[in-house]
Amino acid sequence: MKADVIYVIKFKDGSAWTNGTPVIITVNQDRPTLAILENLNTGDIKKVHSYKLHIWFAEFQTISDEELQIAVFDGTCPSLTGENVEPDGWDSEGMPSILLACGIC
Repeated sequence: MKADVIYVIKFKDGSAWTNGTPVIITVNQDRPTLAILENLNTGDIKKVHSYKLHIWFAEFQTISDEELQIAVFDGTCPSLTGENVEPDGWDSEGMPSILLACGIC
């Protein structure tokens, strides 16, 4: 999924990606708590927690504690982009359910 940074991302190595930086975002199918970001300007690749993507990209929803509680007991739940999916499912953009992203499912 392609997206632009809306809030500066500061990485542990001291580097930062500023607002407007175009990025390709993928989430590892084997480890859905991990998102891989590729900076389209520089080709740099960084790894972040997938449940934090909403902080830096407008395409992702905030995950509330209440939403997680409901999702645990419901037959469906939102994906990181807000699509309704199975608790252990993935949406049409290749993003996991919020339960997978948080490591609950």
